Amino acid sequence: MKLSKSVLACVLLLAGLAVAPAVALTTYGPVTVTSQTFLSIPASTHQLGCSSDTAISTAVYDNGGSIQPRSSRSVSVSSGNVSISWSNAFTGTVKLVGCFTGDTSVSTDFDTTLHLTNTQLAVCHSCSANSGGYAQRTVSSVGYRAANEVTVTINSSCTGTLYNWMDPDTQKVVFGFSSGIGSNCVSGTSGSHHEVRYGVTGFPTGGVNLSHVAYSGGSFSSLVDDRPF
Repeated sequence: MKLSKSVLACVLLLAGLAVAPAVALTTYGPVTVTSQTFLSIPASTHQLGCSSDTAISTAVYDNGGSIQPRSSRSVSVSSGNVSISWSNAFTGTVKLVGCFTGDTSVSTDFDTTLHLTNTQLAVCHSCSANSGGYAQRTVSSVGYRAANEVTVTINSSCTGTLYNWMDPDTQKVVFGFSSGIGSNCVSGTSGSHHEVRYGVTGFPTGGVNLSHVAYSGGSFSSLVDDRPF
């Protein structure tokens, strides 16, 4: 297995301790896990060389490539040695990313913007332009990172309010439409690690609110920034 040095090219919403990027990140993996409840990756194996244990993040994916919620496993890092435990036998892949150092503080971190004549909404449109290539903020001791935007494009059949937030457990950006299930309000999405929900009446407790916006006749309007930072 080889180490690859690159600025992350896909969205990574990795909950954990807050850290911000150096000029480039090192990724170790993927490590294949098959029906296991425990995985150990020694520092001598991943060779990330981080000066602090909090500078290492883990990303866990199922066989379908979906990132797994934080609650599905327990992670411990000691002297660079990474241990991951699952309560139920797990099959999928694991990646380690490092080294990180503090949150970013750019005004456009996780911002929401409208595009394509207000028919498309984007989260983190400018995050890849940050020093290091992505944005990171910590809210309630959970760190969120993102590189590259995620988007949703509306069609003309729906009217209501769209609520956008980050889920601390699934690590995804959630697009929550107030229209009911089966409304088919979305004509398309792009980017990694996002989820579309219907029948949403407001922001859920515990998430990181990003924005809310009205939609009608195939376009968005009256965008409100709800970020806590």
